[in-house]
Amino acid sequence: ENVILIAPEVTVAYEKLKNAETAREFEEIWENLPEDIRNQFTPKHIEILDKKHEEISNVEKNCTVDYNGKILNVSVTGAIPANVELFVEPVSAETVLAEGFDVKNATEIITALDIKLLYGDYTEWQPEEGERIAVSIDMASLGIPDETVVRLHHKHGDDIEKFEIFLVLDGKVTVYTGGLSIYAVTSTNSTVRQGDTIDANGTIEMTVGQEKIFYFTPPTGRNVSVGTWEVTDTSGAIHY
Repeated sequence: ENVILIAPEVTVAYEKLKNAETAREFEEIWENLPEDIRNQFTPKHIEILDKKHEEISNVEKNCTVDYNGKILNVSVTGAIPANVELFVEPVSAETVLAEGFDVKNATEIITALDIKLLYGDYTEWQPEEGERIAVSIDMASLGIPDETVVRLHHKHGDDIEKFEIFLVLDGKVTVYTGGLSIYAVTSTNSTVRQGDTIDANGTIEMTVGQEKIFYFTPPTGRNVSVGTWEVTDTSGAIHY
C-alpha cells in the first residue's frame, strides 16, 4: 500500500486555510502560499478546501423589518464574516425625497430601507472594492406580484446610484452590489408580458411614447431583464 508523506509546512498551511473564518482571509492565505506548498496539496486537500471556500463565500444573513405595518424579509448573501449581523431600518418617503434620490414623488416609492451589516461593537462591515454581495428585498409582503417591473436606487456615502430595472421573481427583488446603506425600490410605468418573443435580428412594433422591457431567458429558465427601450420618433419600431 502506498503511503503519502505530507510535509509539516503543508499541513500547517492546510490547517490555516481550513480554519479561515472569511473568504478574504482564505484568499489572502492562499495568495501568500509559496507555489511549492500549493503543489503538495493532495486531491483530497483541494476538494475540502474548495468546499470550504464555497461555504464562506456564500454566507447568508437575514432580518425582518416592519415597513408601514408590513413585515418584510431582507437577506444579504456573499463573502460575509460569520460574526456580523444584519440590521435593517425603514426609511421614510420624506427622507428619500430629501436625500436627492431620482424620485419625483412619494407615490413612486414601494419601500425604502437602511441596510447594514454590523459587528458586535456596531462598526460596519462593507465589501471591499471589486467585491459584490446579493441584497434581496421582500416584495410579496407588500403585495407586489412576480413579474412586476421595479427600479432600485442606492445611496452610499454621498453617491446615489440609480440601478437598471428589475423583475420581481420568487416574491423578491435582488441586486448584486458593492455597498450597503439606503436602498429605495420604486415603481415604473413599464410592464412585462410573458410570452412575447422576438427572433434574433427581429423587429417589434411599438407606438410612439411607449416603453417596453426586453429580457432574455437563459438556460435556467428564469427571465432576466436586459434593457428598456422607448419609442421617441415616428418610426415606431425597434431593431436589435
